[in-house]
Amino acid sequence: MPHRSFTFFAHRSLLAAMLLAVPLTNPATANTGEQPPRLTAYTGNLTFDILRNDKPIGAHSVTFVPEGDTMSVRAKSKIEINFLFINAYSFVYSSESRWSGDHLMSLSARTDDDGDVTTVEAVRDGAALRVTGSGGEFEIPTPIFPTDHWHKGVIGSTQVLNTITGKVAEVEIVDKGLTRLDLPDGPITARHYAYTGELRTEVWYDGTGRWVAMRFEGNDGSTIRYVCSNCGQAPSLSTKK
Repeated sequence: MPHRSFTFFAHRSLLAAMLLAVPLTNPATANTGEQPPRLTAYTGNLTFDILRNDKPIGAHSVTFVPEGDTMSVRAKSKIEINFLFINAYSFVYSSESRWSGDHLMSLSARTDDDGDVTTVEAVRDGAALRVTGSGGEFEIPTPIFPTDHWHKGVIGSTQVLNTITGKVAEVEIVDKGLTRLDLPDGPITARHYAYTGELRTEVWYDGTGRWVAMRFEGNDGSTIRYVCSNCGQAPSLSTKK
């Protein structure tokens, strides 16, 4: 998920991949009719169309694979921008994370941002997450979420782990209320959140807490959107108080 040149998994100033001992409820979801953020909200895979100024430039997918008592989550992004039939920009991201319940146990991410390759490795070590990447080697007290966005448990966090740079970003995540989203499979009502601080992006979650959309501004001022292309059965959120 670009959060560098195009910003998604982690802003450098991207997706992508969203921890430990995080409560399954929080003020943002209390008394709204929304389900708490759970890993079990996901089965199979999510696919997203990536749009730049409403024109398709790539695709993103997140696949959820049960492995005994744990869950493996694999994310992939690919962006290509061509100018006069010449590739002007490319971005390839992949990550795999392992979860026990809603607890992150390990993460491995690789990004090729137009030839600039970075890697991030993280392993849970007791009450901390041990991280190795371009940001150096260090330990982060848990809970902390990576910038994968699919896990709604990140709401309320003030720090996130940038999965492209391997650095910790200071953020504030603001609840912007309910809004209508026009997905390829039909419209739904979803809850809108905005990140501010060292990561600036907007995300939307459906009635089960599933991630269904994202929007941010590219370094060139263009609008980048991730729109779920297989969320047609996503429950809407009630607009009743």
